[in-house]
Amino acid sequence: MKENVMELSEIIYLARRLGIKRIKIVHLMVHSPELTDQSLFQNIELAQNIFSQTKMLGNKLNIEIFLPPLEEKEYFCYEPFTTIYINWNGDVRPCCACTINEKNSLKLGNLREQSLLELWNCKQMREIRKSLIFGRNLPEFCKSCSQRYLSQENLTRFLS
Repeated sequence: MKENVMELSEIIYLARRLGIKRIKIVHLMVHSPELTDQSLFQNIELAQNIFSQTKMLGNKLNIEIFLPPLEEKEYFCYEPFTTIYINWNGDVRPCCACTINEKNSLKLGNLREQSLLELWNCKQMREIRKSLIFGRNLPEFCKSCSQRYLSQENLTRFLS
């Protein structure tokens, strides 16, 4: 985010001290209107400069740096194939984004009522996976997810 992007060099030096060889930087997901101007999509020139410096420092210190793109980009979402998210109350969801704003999320069920194996293999989870593989019939939640399609609009969708 704009407020702390200049601290990336400190993170790289910390990683070196800790023996970390790879760092992945991700975009801020805007959860409140006050954070909208903190998005690096609103500060691309600043981000490009800092990212360039960060990449050079990583190369110098032999640390692999993965930086987020500063343009809109489509990704394949692996979340429902590799992970499952369990909330404090036992609600189960197929991905990390579903846990942020639960009003439009993809709740699969609850561990108090079904086993983890049942929820992992439930019809809804299988349909989500199938829709991601073929790019058809995506759930509404997935259509605007920044984990699948990175854009300023998708990073701020939690405001609605």
